[in-house]
Amino acid sequence: MTLKITISTPPANRQELSEALGGNPAAVRRFEAMTRDITINLPGEIEEVNGTAEGGLALAQLVQKLLSALDTEVHSASSIASMIAAVAARLAADDGGALAPVPVQVTIEESASPVAVSLSAPAAEDVSDVLGALLGFIQRAFADPPALGSDLPAPVAATTLSAAGNEALTYGSAGGQSIPNNTATTLTGWTQITDRLNANFNASSGVYTALATGYYLVSAQIIFNTVPPAVIGDQFDLYVLVNGTVEVVASKFAESTTSNYQPVSMAARLFQLNAGDQLELQAFQNSGVGCTLMATSAENWLTIAQIP
Repeated sequence: MTLKITISTPPANRQELSEALGGNPAAVRRFEAMTRDITINLPGEIEEVNGTAEGGLALAQLVQKLLSALDTEVHSASSIASMIAAVAARLAADDGGALAPVPVQVTIEESASPVAVSLSAPAAEDVSDVLGALLGFIQRAFADPPALGSDLPAPVAATTLSAAGNEALTYGSAGGQSIPNNTATTLTGWTQITDRLNANFNASSGVYTALATGYYLVSAQIIFNTVPPAVIGDQFDLYVLVNGTVEVVASKFAESTTSNYQPVSMAARLFQLNAGDQLELQAFQNSGVGCTLMATSAENWLTIAQIP
């Protein structure tokens, strides 16, 4: 038989709760929030509690089962509510008053309406057991909380990333290299700005050889020196080649015919290279005459960074 129990407790007295809980404000707030009427399903071990049962026996069964089921069958909020009532009874006894009753309403699931049962509080000699259970619960809940993160799953093993052996370089071109009309020209004669490994870029030929298979971030810029009055639509390109094949085209098209036109071409892209792959830059223009690049490394540069 399944029984439905409603436990009603008087409004919480903050001062009494604070004294009973050793002045722990968090515990007081938590208990105040739980001093409301609570309906629970009584554990199956109590087979018979009804309107004709003797009050003392019914209450003894109720308190005993609530406490024994503190961590299993009965929700903790319901158990706490019953124990708060016991605290109130103990305080009343300490003040010389009568033990406070614990109003309980018992409803048999099949019954059409609840049967009210007026039960007495535990006998004075039983209160210490109730308080002991209460203090044990408080100690578990507040005095010795679980370690921070104890409810989290075990950490996943991770691999430490290291960039010490990865490629990282920047080179500049300050030679004012000449770019013939309508001819893609490999950029050569680079000057080192920084190079972690100082091993894989041939500054003279302008060819970079990938150290290992992986991901490489490549970025570059070139600026053409002043070109003759350009025809609108003239093309000024920067190419990124891998193993002789153009993979990136960054184009600048003439938008005016001014005589001091200085086209800028920039490119940036992540590449997946195999060990031994070769990367280089080329410049192209079709203005009708040969042009040169600006002669500073601040304006013409190449950066390659291997991603760990």
